[in-house]
Amino acid sequence: MFCDRAGPLGRLIGAGLALLAPLAEAQLLELEIAPTADTSIYQDANDLSNGAGIYLFSGRIANGLRRRALLRFDDLSAIPDDAIIQEVVLRLTLSRKREEAGPITFFLHRLLAPWGEANSDAGVPGGMGIAADDGDATWSHRFFPNDLWAEDGGDFDAESSTSRLVDDVGDYEWPSTERTLNDLALWRADPSANHGWVVVDRLTAPLAHARRFHAREDSDPALQPRLIIRYDQVLLRDGFESP
Repeated sequence: MFCDRAGPLGRLIGAGLALLAPLAEAQLLELEIAPTADTSIYQDANDLSNGAGIYLFSGRIANGLRRRALLRFDDLSAIPDDAIIQEVVLRLTLSRKREEAGPITFFLHRLLAPWGEANSDAGVPGGMGIAADDGDATWSHRFFPNDLWAEDGGDFDAESSTSRLVDDVGDYEWPSTERTLNDLALWRADPSANHGWVVVDRLTAPLAHARRFHAREDSDPALQPRLIIRYDQVLLRDGFESP
């Protein structure tokens, strides 16, 4: 013989919970954010930049001197306030490498000081840079010609946020880590601390392993850098959605 031990109140609560359960669900969503500034800095001289150029450079060239790429994503307003961030990823598209260059690892480090992107344009191929305009970042300057980095080559966190092995031409995503999540959380909480990342290599040999990436100035949006945010958001349902 069936015995209903829940009673009328228990049945009423159970029915209410069953009704409420489908009214909220979490969805994993993805958002792509374009950079607001990017440039390359060149160890060759203190007055070289490429603020308006269509390429970014990182790594060592044949003479052993380095290039570093700087990127900043200022406009994070598209991220919903209630988003639960799951992944923070940088995507770059590699444009060119030396044929004989093997795969190398590039590291993202959080920049610790503001820097500028002005109108210098090294053109194509761009790997040697061009004379900096006022306001450009260079190897020695945050803003050319007066404001210096504390350390030549950029002021950045000694510990990398993430890293990626880069080889042949194509798209690359620097994977999400606890540190990239923390970087984004800091930038959202304190926009004045948002100076972006620098793309750094650590190889001392072999030489001539530098890579060329597409910059935000490239005319093809599909090739431009992107900050990819993957997040959960609780969506409330009212029962009138299409199945």
